[in-house]
Amino acid sequence: YALVSGGPPEQSAPGGCRTGNGVNGAGLWIFTRKQARDQALVDKVREIAKDKGFDLSVLNDVLQVGGGDDVVQKSGGSEEVAKASFIV
Repeated sequence: YALVSGGPPEQSAPGGCRTGNGVNGAGLWIFTRKQARDQALVDKVREIAKDKGFDLSVLNDVLQVGGGDDVVQKSGGSEEVAKASFIV
């Protein structure tokens, strides 16, 4: 797994600290090497982020359904089919 911060978490928020806004110096992501969501692993990495002082409210859940080249990504009520390559 990887917990990736798009910049230093310098903005104070009720749930912890956040990175900036916009394209550069912003964002927080959790990446795993699995094609299917492993909730236990996501929870583990979320706890690491929380322990480091990150505000977890900036994270959006993305449910990946399917496998191979066609993956359905669901986020915030919308659904789209994306071509995906996986490196394992």
